[in-house]
Amino acid sequence: MAKFNDDPHPRVLFFGIDGDDLEVMKALVPTARFVEWNETVEEDEYDAAVTTQEDPGRLSSHLHVLAIGAQTLDMKDLGEGSSTSFGRYFETHADQLEIPDGLPNDLERLISQSIVPNLARGTEKHTWGYHVGRFHGRTTAVQTGDLEGDCVPFLHAGPAKMPIALERRREGQDSAISWAISAETTYRVDWFRLFLKRVREVDPDKFASDAEWRTSPAWATPHAMKLIQEGDAVRKTREEFLAESDKKIRENEHALRASLDVASGDVLRILTSQGEPLVDAVTDVLTRFGFSVENMDPIHVARHGTKFEDLQVRDLDDPDWVAIVEVKGFSKGVKVNEIAKVTQRPVVQFLKDNNKAPSAVWAIANHNMTLDPQHRGSFVGKPDVDLHNFENVDGGACFDTRDVYRLWRTVESGETSARAAKTALKSASLLWAGPAGTELETGIE
Repeated sequence: MAKFNDDPHPRVLFFGIDGDDLEVMKALVPTARFVEWNETVEEDEYDAAVTTQEDPGRLSSHLHVLAIGAQTLDMKDLGEGSSTSFGRYFETHADQLEIPDGLPNDLERLISQSIVPNLARGTEKHTWGYHVGRFHGRTTAVQTGDLEGDCVPFLHAGPAKMPIALERRREGQDSAISWAISAETTYRVDWFRLFLKRVREVDPDKFASDAEWRTSPAWATPHAMKLIQEGDAVRKTREEFLAESDKKIRENEHALRASLDVASGDVLRILTSQGEPLVDAVTDVLTRFGFSVENMDPIHVARHGTKFEDLQVRDLDDPDWVAIVEVKGFSKGVKVNEIAKVTQRPVVQFLKDNNKAPSAVWAIANHNMTLDPQHRGSFVGKPDVDLHNFENVDGGACFDTRDVYRLWRTVESGETSARAAKTALKSASLLWAGPAGTELETGIE
C-alpha cells in the first residue's frame, strides 16, 4: 500500500506555545505542528500535544498531553448513576510544599527548580481533585493524596497533601497519559524533555528512543557526535554531583531532625517547659556556666515540711556567694506576684538556716511559653515598677529564659567563656539585659 505525507513519529501538536520555547521544542521531535487558534487539525494523525488550553480533556483521548495551566482534565468514568468532573477546583492557603517520594531524580529537581519557587508564601494555591455527583445522592469531593489512586502526584500542598501538579492516565482505551503543571511553571522546554522521556516508557512504538534524528548516532555529523559525547560526559558528571549532593542533603536533614529531637528533650526545655522539666533545664544550663546547683524542694520538705525556693546556686570559685532561685513557667505573661514571692519567705528562711542573707535572689521565668520565642514580647512592661520587690533584697534580679538560652548558645559555640557567663549572671540586677547588653569575655576557658 502506498502512503503519502506519512510523517515520522512522534508527531506533536503545539497549542498556545510560542517564542523560543516553541522553536526548541519543535527541534526535539521529527514532526511538529503549531496550531493557530482558528485552525482545524486532524488529531488522529498525531501522537501528543503540548497545550496551554484550559480544557485539554477535549483533545482526542489517544494523545499524550503536556498540559500547562489547565483548569480541567478528562472526565472520570464512574459508570451508571454517577457523574464526575476532574479539575483544579480546590483552593488552599497552605505554604508547606512536599514532593512525594519515588519520583525520578531529574523530575524531582525540575519540580524544585521550576514550580516551588513560583508558589509564594501566603498566596492562594489551586489544587487538583474531582467532584462525584450521584443521581438522587449527595455530591462528594476527592482532593488529597493520589486522589484515590487516580493520579501520580508531583507536588503536594499542606498537611492534607493536595496535589498541585500530577500525572494522570487519560480516559479511553489508548492508555495515553497527561501531565498537568501550573501556568507559572518555568523551564518549559525541560518539562517537555522529561515528558517525552516518560511517554517513551508508556508508548515506545510511536516515541523513538532518540527524538531528534540529527543527534542520533546514525545521522549526526562527526563534529556533532563529538559535542554530543562532551555534553553526555558533562551531564553525567552533573548527575553524579547532584546525586551525591542529594544524598548529603538527606543525611544532613536526618542529622538535623535527630539533633532537634535531642535538644527538645534537653536544653530547649528552657524555652518550652514549666514545672520540674523547666527546673531541670535551668539546672543543666547553670551547671554548664560553672555553678554548683542544688534542688531545694526535697531538702526543704524534709527539714521544714514545706517548699521555699526551687534552687540554691553556688560558685565554687567564690565560696561565700550563694543565690536562691525561683524558676517559673507561664503559658501567658509573667505573673509578677508569683516570682516576687522568692524575695519574701525564702529569704527569711535562708537567714534562719544560715545566719546570713543570700548573696543573690533570682527569679528565672519562661513566659508566653506557647508562642515562638521571638514573638513573646517583653518580660514586664515597666521593670522599675513591676519588679520593685527585687530592689529590696541584695542581688535581686530577674531573668527571661530566652536571655539565659542566648547566653548558653554563646558559651556552647565558643563565642563566650563559661567564666564570663557566670560573672555576667552574678552581676545582674533587677532585670538582666541578656548577653547583648553585657560585656562578655570571649573564648572558651
